[in-house]
Amino acid sequence: VPLPGYQDGDQYAQKLATLKSDAIVAVLSLLEGVDSSDIPNHVLSVMEPNIMLQNLNGLSEVYLKEVETKKKATLKDTTPSLFASLAHGDSHDEDEAQDLSMSSEAAKSAALYSFIIIKTLETFDHTGSWKGAFTRQSIIDYDSLTASVGSIEVSRNRNLEKVYFVIPKICRKLPKVSRERIVYSVDRTNPQLQLKQFFSQCCQQYEDLNRTQLLNQNQFTRLLQRKSALLDSVFFANALLINLLMLLFFENTDNENFLRSGIRLPEGARAAVIFFMAIHAILCAVRLSWAVIDRGFGRLEPIRLKQSKAIKHQTPGSKSTIWIPPILRLLLSLASQRDVMWSAVCFITCLAGFSGNASPLWLVVHLFEMFKQSLVLQNVLKSITYRGRTLLTTAVLGLVMFYIFGAVGFVAFPELFQFSEADIVDGNKANPNNNGAFCDSVWKCSLVALDVGLRTGDLGEAMDDIEWGIDKGEYRILIRMLYTFVFFVIVTTILMNIIFGIIIDTFAELREKKDFIDKDVQGRCFICRIERFSFESAGNSSDSFARHIREDHNMWNYLAFLVYLRDRDVDDLSGAESYVFDKVYKQVFDSSLRRKATIPLKQPDLSWFPQRQAIALNAGEKEADPVTQAIETVQQSTDHVVEKLAECKKAAATIPAAGGSGVLVSISEEPLESAKGTPSMRNRR
Repeated sequence: VPLPGYQDGDQYAQKLATLKSDAIVAVLSLLEGVDSSDIPNHVLSVMEPNIMLQNLNGLSEVYLKEVETKKKATLKDTTPSLFASLAHGDSHDEDEAQDLSMSSEAAKSAALYSFIIIKTLETFDHTGSWKGAFTRQSIIDYDSLTASVGSIEVSRNRNLEKVYFVIPKICRKLPKVSRERIVYSVDRTNPQLQLKQFFSQCCQQYEDLNRTQLLNQNQFTRLLQRKSALLDSVFFANALLINLLMLLFFENTDNENFLRSGIRLPEGARAAVIFFMAIHAILCAVRLSWAVIDRGFGRLEPIRLKQSKAIKHQTPGSKSTIWIPPILRLLLSLASQRDVMWSAVCFITCLAGFSGNASPLWLVVHLFEMFKQSLVLQNVLKSITYRGRTLLTTAVLGLVMFYIFGAVGFVAFPELFQFSEADIVDGNKANPNNNGAFCDSVWKCSLVALDVGLRTGDLGEAMDDIEWGIDKGEYRILIRMLYTFVFFVIVTTILMNIIFGIIIDTFAELREKKDFIDKDVQGRCFICRIERFSFESAGNSSDSFARHIREDHNMWNYLAFLVYLRDRDVDDLSGAESYVFDKVYKQVFDSSLRRKATIPLKQPDLSWFPQRQAIALNAGEKEADPVTQAIETVQQSTDHVVEKLAECKKAAATIPAAGGSGVLVSISEEPLESAKGTPSMRNRR
């Protein structure tokens, strides 16, 4: 019902929800960073759990009702197309629903902050009334609120604070591939280096999440993003089918000269190959389009911003930054992306497959897609490229050795080289040897040494027999023996084993690295680096460590918190949030966008991460420490004495100062002030 001063009921509901949200934020500001339980206990004493639960459910009903109404309206519309169904998938998450009205958005925001108040006050509730009132059964939208609110622990002056925040929508569905990349790419040998690399990965993930959010705004790109894995599987299956047909039916009809023009497919098989190649061309075009969109246009804005900041902040006397048009930088960026280049190669070879009779054989290249489909093959390839520089250097040394042996063979044995044994005719070797490879230049001898020596491992296999001539004063056979023996020792035995050893050692190193990371993930907190044993020995249950990394020090909550700080207005940050923001981010003015942009610091201060600290362990130590318990007992007794002295002083002040009664009035201020000084132990504690 519209009230005076409001145009309609929705405007009034929006104002009401905003007012509730502001009031809730005011309560949160009171609870922020408290070092004692006085304020939370006072809030608990004046705030009824049932009333808080009614307000929370009332706010939830506002936006849930609108979401349900829009779903029903969608179902009443005409049946969505196959394209739209594929784009949206089978899920009906609220993130994918239509935008809510302003009143519903305000109600949802108020509900989230109300839930944060509930989680904050539960920490100080020793009676259990709050935890018993706010359960999964009593809260209407419990699962969504739990998934939307995250918590971390922040270290300020070696004191830990629990910080609750609203997880950004783009972080609620972090892809599994991105999670695994962060987990296995961070160096865990040094805690500081680990956090630094984790922060760097978070900054990169922020760009990827924003690009994903941008692509989700379009139905076509959202479809490609959701079905990219399925598209790759269909592409590989179709490539296998085409190559299977070519394997079975390709033949050379020119049985005399075996010219390329004689390579043909039977008519039926050719029609089938052309049909599947046409489908393959469409798949290649779609894959290339998605690779360019995903790896290219989504990075165009970050590329422009980086270039603008580099030119703006270049110092006098330093090497100037050359302005390069963003579109050219985009092309250079695309050329550096493996997915884009591989998709381009597949598309070009697919088009080349339509150019002639034997041209479909170009599609054998597409079978290398198996490296993208198989994690095992990726590890095999990584074992070669992981030490790529070392292998390349060793290979260059091998080429040099083949050149040296080719040069020596050119001088000493130019007529003895052969690709294979001579043909036998009537029990004797054919003369001339048709398999010979007589060297009339150094490069020919080097090629023979490379071909035969690398294939057989023995350069002597590439040389004709030589007669003994020692009795005649000729020692050429000794030179030949020394020549082949040195090749076998240096190249075959040492050099080749070095190359194989590098590859095998890389396999073992990668396996050990993965095992170390898996063991570290299972046995140590990523954030605070405290071992599992410490939590399980201090906790009351065997899942204390699992609960800690899930609720207290969830690394993905820390990533979401960094994204949350970067997107949030600086003026709306709380004290703890501002503390972290100043240590990792700064704001710069982007003249092209005419607004301030938040960018990470080049040297961030990561001391706000809890190192070897956890509230769960601190609380457990505090409860188990007998000294702390004794101090608290003494403090309670002292407080009781102070209260009694104050009552005595007040009572004595009402007694007339006559006769011996002056003794009561003469109670000095000194003992009272001395007794009042004892509660300072609370601050020291």
